[in-house]
Amino acid sequence: MPQGSGVPPLALAANDSRMFVSSRGGLVEGTLPVLSHEDVTHPPSAFTSMDADASALIGASTDGVWIRKESFKPVTLSASAKSVALGTLGTFWFVGVQGGAEFVGQATFAGEILRTLRPLAGDPKPEKIRASRTAEKFTVLESLPGLQRMRVMAREAGGGWTIECERTLCESANFGFVGGKPAADVGGAAQDKDIRVRLKENPLTGKHGFLTLHPESDATGTRLVSPEGLPLVEVSAANDIRRIAIQRGGNSLRLLQGNGLFAEEFSISGLDDILPLDAGGIDLP
Repeated sequence: MPQGSGVPPLALAANDSRMFVSSRGGLVEGTLPVLSHEDVTHPPSAFTSMDADASALIGASTDGVWIRKESFKPVTLSASAKSVALGTLGTFWFVGVQGGAEFVGQATFAGEILRTLRPLAGDPKPEKIRASRTAEKFTVLESLPGLQRMRVMAREAGGGWTIECERTLCESANFGFVGGKPAADVGGAAQDKDIRVRLKENPLTGKHGFLTLHPESDATGTRLVSPEGLPLVEVSAANDIRRIAIQRGGNSLRLLQGNGLFAEEFSISGLDDILPLDAGGIDLP
């Protein structure tokens, strides 16, 4: 966008040679990799979702869906669309809203809806879509409060649907361990604050001691420290950790850490190899 224009882009699309940027100031397009600020057209509305290939540009806004080959033409669709993606020849996929309910659909450029996929009650609602242009297949991003799910869906020969890939992200500000397994939200389940480990036999005394360790995090990273604050095991150099959860498992330790946006799991072993040695001391005058 022109520097200093103060007009944020609302949607982006590109094909092999050209890029399209829609904003309330118009539609900017140009050859890749440099956009020409002079090539500005004014479609019927500012698109909030777009897709393009070598022959067509499709856009969706609150005013409807528009397709451009030589010029923009409206697509008469019986549902509003908040995300669009070009599909196989002469069709496009969309995330539609009808009667207040979101669904995924495929339609022709003339507006005929060929097929739909509607979420079950309680399932995440579709938000954004991208589609294959050579097969009846699409990727959809779905969401619920505190959860995002991405699925790759393909249409079977008999007309059903198959899930080729699925990944889910859950809000994890209160993660920890429940029943020995990591959980995104532990509720009120008690979490270990520290662990007690049996130390390696001291060859000078022939005795096994014990040591209590607890996790600690600051701007320099995460570590396991002794009650006196002695750092014994460096875990990571992450400097934005807000929550840590630990669980003992045999001679190893599982540690979860995160900042509210992600959670990482570490396995720490060899704690029973810690050996305390008394090197003696001297009295200073």
